[in-house]
Amino acid sequence: MQLWLAAIILSLSLNAQAGIKSFDVQNLHLDFLQSKGQASADVFQMVFDFGELNLNGYNIDITKGEGNLLFEKTDTNFRLDGIDQSVLDAVSALSAERIDIKGTANKSLDLNFVNGAISLGEDVHGLKALKVNCFTNTRGDDQLISFLIPCFDNGVIYIPEIKLAQKAAEKLAPLWLASVSKEDLDLNKASIFMPKKISEIKMSIIEQEFELSLQARFIFKLTLRMKGTAILNQKKNIAEIDLREAKVGFINVKKIIVNLLSKLDVTNVTVEGSVITIKL
Repeated sequence: MQLWLAAIILSLSLNAQAGIKSFDVQNLHLDFLQSKGQASADVFQMVFDFGELNLNGYNIDITKGEGNLLFEKTDTNFRLDGIDQSVLDAVSALSAERIDIKGTANKSLDLNFVNGAISLGEDVHGLKALKVNCFTNTRGDDQLISFLIPCFDNGVIYIPEIKLAQKAAEKLAPLWLASVSKEDLDLNKASIFMPKKISEIKMSIIEQEFELSLQARFIFKLTLRMKGTAILNQKKNIAEIDLREAKVGFINVKKIIVNLLSKLDVTNVTVEGSVITIKL
């Protein structure tokens, strides 16, 4: 299920390391491939325990290292350390026409991503838009993953459309075929159950309980709905998503979903039974 998990990993991998208290990035243009990339932003501000960084209006070079990201401009650079290597290796390519992201530790996280693509494992998915809105009144640890606390208390992720890679579409076919009776299924036409895109992807988390839905359109429209728990383990720097229910219409597809998840090839994601663990 790399299609919707791509969104989750993208948003959850915005890990708050190095004592970042708040950040504000506006109109960020990004192109990143393998281990190097470039970015520019109208506003690029970060407030740390030790001071403030301002890279407004600069072209920034980004280099992926061993457990770190290095940001450089003409006369300034800083390195963001303490990032799990599996998180860095999970995303091999990322591009965006525009990203606006703003966060305050333990309080809020807002992300607006427009027109880009993300590569998880071997597949590249076109991403038209991604929106994340999270807030909380509960205070937690100021270290490590404090920016994600709001998303497990009161968070919403929305993607209007993802264009699927061919391999991803093929992997999803069993999910949609489960909703069709064997009598009605023409194996010669099974390819119509490999949509090139999915839409209206919505995930909400309220007090560690999540609901997720997405749609695929063929001759008709099918909707997948999932429910479960989403828990942030701050001590281990992981998120655990436990899938309790998954249905297409009235058809139970939980076993199919679990089987698809078990075949994921994303370095910071492991699956055991119905529990998805994401390193942050």
